[in-house]
Amino acid sequence: MRISEGIVCLVGLFVSVLQLGFQPVAAAPQTIEVTETQNSAYQAELVAFTGGAVKVLRAGQPREVSLENLMRLRFVGNEPVRPKADLAASDLPVEVELQGGSKLFGSDVVSDGAKLSITTANGPHTFPTRAVVACKFRKLNPALVPQWQSFIDSQVSADMLVLMRSDEALDKIEGLIGNVTSEAVSFKVDDQTVEAPRTKLAGVKYFSNANQLGPLAGVVRDAQHNQWIVSSITSNATHCTLKLNCGESVQLPLESLTEIDLSYGNMRYLADIEPIERSSVPHFSLGVDLPESKKLFGPRSITSSGKSGGPSVEFVGAGAATFRVPEGFTKLVARVELNPSGQAFVACKATVMLENKVLWEHTFETTRKPQEIALAVESGKRLRVVVESKASQPVGDIVTFEELRFMK
Repeated sequence: MRISEGIVCLVGLFVSVLQLGFQPVAAAPQTIEVTETQNSAYQAELVAFTGGAVKVLRAGQPREVSLENLMRLRFVGNEPVRPKADLAASDLPVEVELQGGSKLFGSDVVSDGAKLSITTANGPHTFPTRAVVACKFRKLNPALVPQWQSFIDSQVSADMLVLMRSDEALDKIEGLIGNVTSEAVSFKVDDQTVEAPRTKLAGVKYFSNANQLGPLAGVVRDAQHNQWIVSSITSNATHCTLKLNCGESVQLPLESLTEIDLSYGNMRYLADIEPIERSSVPHFSLGVDLPESKKLFGPRSITSSGKSGGPSVEFVGAGAATFRVPEGFTKLVARVELNPSGQAFVACKATVMLENKVLWEHTFETTRKPQEIALAVESGKRLRVVVESKASQPVGDIVTFEELRFMK
């Protein structure tokens, strides 16, 4: 063999090796747990979302299920990056709420006035500010959460700057929000533009003429606790495209998803709703005030062990949580029981109230005697869930509201 022919052969072999080495690796099939409206949950491999159905492989056999016949899809092995300590969704400092209810959590947010971009673990997501309801720049002291929510829920005729007056009080100024940087917010009020330091701000609210929302198909949750309210879902083997009901679209890797809840239009879990008020009664008194210790007691969100797998609300010790009944919902449903972590426990009284009217109450004096509740509620009214310990030195006073949810 001539030297030139040998070189050609070696080059050909080298190219072949490179080609073999860079062959695309097929993505591992995504295993999901499928809960249909009429059947028990089962595991399958996700093929794709297409139109109004999801295609899966169950025991190697293709199956197509209409979204109308689905309750929930859980992505097996895709777990949230941290458990929820209480009813708050995330420990990340920045929270952006979009029209229609989508909520994103991230490390920073910037805006040029026309568009807003939030940095999340899945990369930046950018939306026109007309699709944004509000942006919270920091985690707030629990005492400030009701004030913040009242500002966000209020009707205004301009943008709003929410100021940190103290650890116990917020204030607001109406005007026009311009650029948002990591350091400051450009804000125009009374024909004067100021650069408000973000260290002095709780966040901002954007004025919007209530954009018409698209149909609601469900809610998608990911490992960063982001909540996407969607009108439609399409996917391939590795990514899904979500059409949000505010009109915007986002693309997410399937490996980042934890759950697709397709019952959202007809059912809302209270664990997924920010309470307008939350209180707890500690078992013991500390020598110093530690706000974080309050999270150890009272209501908190937990993973459910119930039939449909929806989240539950657990009361560790005495406490209360107040929620606003969402528009169009008429019933409150749950399975309530005394659920101590050990053998010792004390009696507990659980109460559900609509405004000041008691809808249901029960004193639990033993375990393994759950109570099923299905209570009529009214849209817009305040619903209060309360647990009281019947002992001055409580032990094991844990009450679980299994899959506590509003229904239409």
